[in-house]
Amino acid sequence: MEGEFNNLSTNNIGTTFESKPNNIATSDELSADPVYVRKMGTAYSAGKWTKRVAVTVGFVVTMTAAAIMSGSVVKNIYVANPPTVKEAIISFSNEEYVLHYSFRVEKNSQKYPITFAVYEDDNKTPFYKVDCSAVDKYDAYVDGFEEGHMYEYKLSFTNRFDYIGTIKQGKVDTLKEVH
Repeated sequence: MEGEFNNLSTNNIGTTFESKPNNIATSDELSADPVYVRKMGTAYSAGKWTKRVAVTVGFVVTMTAAAIMSGSVVKNIYVANPPTVKEAIISFSNEEYVLHYSFRVEKNSQKYPITFAVYEDDNKTPFYKVDCSAVDKYDAYVDGFEEGHMYEYKLSFTNRFDYIGTIKQGKVDTLKEVH
């Protein structure tokens, strides 16, 4: 066949064979430290370490970029069927210093603990906390806010182990402007 690309003409008769090659001459193992305190004593081991670090960093960057671009966060694998909260309305009255919350827990098949809490000035202990784990409608008012503080409210659930999921959160500012 004329014009065929696979025209391989080789001459294996002219090759030589060495039954005992000297691989020590091409190895860099002899250049390792005498006391092997450095863990990357050879170019081979340094190259393997660099490749492993590059692959790990590339994977982390790819996963982070994917999470940011998709607008979602990787969920905890121990949270199956998270609770569903609908019609969540939370408002604060500046005149009366009262917070009104209203929401409906529509589904909580795993019986996760759900809480609504209000924290004062980044305090870890809430000054108001209510258990909302039951499937029901929750509608109440929270008072006791003082002028000159920053408050944070948070509607969250936990898997009782290592995960706290935030359903809704916000801040309330009772700081007055000085005239």
